[in-house]
Amino acid sequence: MAPGSVKTLEIPGNRGWMVIALGQVDRPDPKKIEPERVAAIAGPLGPAFGNELVAQMMQDARKRVGVEVNQKLIDQLRQELTGSAPVGE
Repeated sequence: MAPGSVKTLEIPGNRGWMVIALGQVDRPDPKKIEPERVAAIAGPLGPAFGNELVAQMMQDARKRVGVEVNQKLIDQLRQELTGSAPVGE
């Protein structure tokens, strides 16, 4: 958000709306940030961002190549692998 801007966000579960106003942005001096704090924040975010990027690249590749998914065969294989359906030929 930009300083001085206002946004409205719907509260999940049809519980109303939030109005958020940003008055100012306080940026810390990077030299004063504790490395342990950065590592604690970055640790869980790294895999999440990595997974998101991989998912986006896969989706783009599928569009470019023209991949078609046969959901019926996928469901059949899932049933065979989990033992909920007999193995077909």
